[in-house]
Amino acid sequence: MSKKVVSLVILAGFIIIVSYTLINHFSVKPVDYIMLDRYDGNMIDFSLKDIDGQSHAITGNSGKPKLINFWTSWCKYCKKEAEELNKLYSKYSSEIDFVSVNVTMSDNVEDAQKFIKEYQIGFPVLYDDKGTVSSQYRVMGIPTNYFVRKDGTILAVTEDVNFKNADELIKKLIGTE
Repeated sequence: MSKKVVSLVILAGFIIIVSYTLINHFSVKPVDYIMLDRYDGNMIDFSLKDIDGQSHAITGNSGKPKLINFWTSWCKYCKKEAEELNKLYSKYSSEIDFVSVNVTMSDNVEDAQKFIKEYQIGFPVLYDDKGTVSSQYRVMGIPTNYFVRKDGTILAVTEDVNFKNADELIKKLIGTE
């Protein structure tokens, strides 16, 4: 074989390998990839303060399912999601705990309070001012939502909550599906 043919074969092989790697890398959802080891694992217990400085302990052994929502006031997807979360809270607040965690280290309390008022958030909001909890939960994108079973194990993690997809997950959490 000539040097030209060998060079072309090597170049074609290189292009195929790079293309395959890029396609596989970008076709995986970031949260699914990062959190793959967390599904069916136990949630991490944590304690954060609300706007009044009162500490709230969130534990997996409470016997009640949870939706834990990590958000910031500047996040355009969080704004879109707020109305959906309010609808879910209205429907399911007696059956599951809604835990809203403002990633305050990437935000600020004043803007978070404006967001809460503007979007009429009806569920409790806790402030992760040091980023400890969002780091423990490996929050890479905002918003991130954890659906936690009543035994404290993680059913699902999603970056996109709308009434339809969350309603299906919540029904699984409370055992009506």
